[in-house]
Amino acid sequence: MTALHDATQTKRLVDLWPVFVWMFFFMMSNGIGMTVMPVLAVINHMPNSLLGTIGSIYFAGMFLGYFIGPPLVRKSGYRLSGLLLLPLMCLGLVVLLSDNAYLWAAGRSLAGLGIGISYIIAESWVAGRAHHSIRMTALSIYIAAAMLGILGAQALLTFVDPASVLALVLGGAMVFVASLLIGLAPLPATEPHQKDKQAGHALRILRKASVPLAGVFISGLLFSIFVTFYPAYGADRGLAADLVPIIGVVVMAGATFMQPLLGRVLERRNPIVLLVGLAALSAFAACGLVFTTGAGFWLYALVALWGASALTTYPLYGGLAYSALTDESVFDVARAILVSYGVAEIIAPPLMGMAIDTWGVDWLFGGAAVSGLLLVGLLVFGVRMPRSRPESGL
Repeated sequence: MTALHDATQTKRLVDLWPVFVWMFFFMMSNGIGMTVMPVLAVINHMPNSLLGTIGSIYFAGMFLGYFIGPPLVRKSGYRLSGLLLLPLMCLGLVVLLSDNAYLWAAGRSLAGLGIGISYIIAESWVAGRAHHSIRMTALSIYIAAAMLGILGAQALLTFVDPASVLALVLGGAMVFVASLLIGLAPLPATEPHQKDKQAGHALRILRKASVPLAGVFISGLLFSIFVTFYPAYGADRGLAADLVPIIGVVVMAGATFMQPLLGRVLERRNPIVLLVGLAALSAFAACGLVFTTGAGFWLYALVALWGASALTTYPLYGGLAYSALTDESVFDVARAILVSYGVAEIIAPPLMGMAIDTWGVDWLFGGAAVSGLLLVGLLVFGVRMPRSRPESGL
């Protein structure tokens, strides 16, 4: 039975190309929405606390998608589930034509719902089809593809005014291309054996993968506060509104190009030392960004370093969680990982927004530095993490 199961697994990364390309275009559309919203908020002098609340509502929609996604994908398959996301993402962009905060909140919650379901689709697809010897690399490439999409969106918005209608039209075009791809590409069926597995129990999953899930939680915290408030940080450092996306480009570039390399290294070695080093490096870079003034070389260098060390950790901890939970359904593990990430995304933006309004924008990377140091302590004093066993010849 084990040999038969392994024979059904994808052993070549190239076999996963549809999900990698789909995520690139899908997240390019999402990256446009994520960038346009805070830029418009800065232009309209929206309080950071209100922006943080809307950001939290967006992540709450994403959180709901983590629960709707598994039964939807099991019943409808990857193709139909992916196509259903097109109207959700388009509505999330259209509402930004209005200056009504309630419409923003409603539309962005629908976009968040679509993103949550997209992660269930991609995560279960990659983790369920990739052989364990390449799973962490495959997860890292899928996240890198998503980051590259966000990076591409932010690079595009350095040439297209992020406050223009054209920016939103391009966002709609990207999600249409993603839908066309998933509608035509060869896709796998959802694994039938997963339906027969006992449903995962939250307490058992938490007990068996507590440290990886805690790492995923901190990863979600860092990502959510950055994407919500980096325009405010850039404006504080003297960048004009149309140049603020450059910070996002630099951060995502650092994260994107390091992601697959880190995934492969962790599959070959004991991950504890590398993960401690990454957490310490992210804390160092965040501290540097607190004390950096102006938009010069050191700001961009430290931003790239922070992106490479702080925003690359989600698939690394996620891969460790899959390794620790091999007896669970891939859908249940994906949901546990994404819920850990999503809880952080919901609670972090409004708290950070209040902190910034009260004590200043330096709290963005001050909080990131504290989070990095907490992660160092968690890794040093937490339970020993499992590691994947590499196979030769792959």
